[in-house]
Amino acid sequence: MGFLIRMAFWFSLVLLALPLNVGTDEAGHETVGPIQALFAAREAVGDIAGICERKPDVCET
Repeated sequence: MGFLIRMAFWFSLVLLALPLNVGTDEAGHETVGPIQALFAAREAVGDIAGICERKPDVCET
């Protein structure tokens, strides 16, 4: 678990170092900024942590 926390910390530092050009690219697609990616990653980790509640047999294994 400590490994995941350390990885999340370093990953968040990398995301914060990326440029903040949020908007649309040349093709008209919406781009995602590093802050949005950080919040999405945090939600994903929270979802992974909640898997034991949804599927207890996975955690038993």
